[in-house]
Amino acid sequence: MISMFHRNFDTETELVAAQAKADSRAGDGQPSTSAPSSYSPEDVEAMLTQARVAAFADGKATGAAEARTQEQATREARVADALASIQAQLAELTQQDDTLRREIEAEMTEMILGIGERVVPDVMESCAIDQVSARIREGLRMAAGSAGIVIRVAPDIKDPITKRVSEFEIIGASRLEVDIRTDPTMNDSAVRLEWRNGFMEYDLGRACDEVLETLRDSTEKLNAQ
Repeated sequence: MISMFHRNFDTETELVAAQAKADSRAGDGQPSTSAPSSYSPEDVEAMLTQARVAAFADGKATGAAEARTQEQATREARVADALASIQAQLAELTQQDDTLRREIEAEMTEMILGIGERVVPDVMESCAIDQVSARIREGLRMAAGSAGIVIRVAPDIKDPITKRVSEFEIIGASRLEVDIRTDPTMNDSAVRLEWRNGFMEYDLGRACDEVLETLRDSTEKLNAQ
């Protein structure tokens, strides 16, 4: 049996016609609607180049973002270090300022104490009579209306005080009976006045001693810091 009788000539004719029609369209410059079955080396190279460009662009963008993030972190770390250093320096300066202030206070207190210890005796000697006389005059005004007043002073200043009190005009105006007495326990800068409804005390020496004692205590505490 001849195998040619197994061929379908109608089908083969249709396939040949279709192929011829497609070739004709390609020859006329009309694009074919069917996808190419393979790519040329030029197409492959173009696609690879495009892929490389895209990958490079993506990598560059990612690297720039990472660089900015790292730069920001580095900048923040430097700022934190700078602030910590400034705070440490300020704390040190504050401590030094406190130390310097205490030293100056101690030196000033010692200086004032030294001046006071030298000046107080001279003040006591030169101003005691005047200060006692001024306090007596003040007490006489306070005792106005009373029948009499007792004035107590140290023995060494009785005579000068008696002379000054006798010159006070207020005694004649108020008609006070003045009794000046001595008290050996009193110093030359002290006076005590007593009248019916009150009394007054003044001691310049004790006041100066209290001031000097306060300065001594302050100096000792400042030097102990």
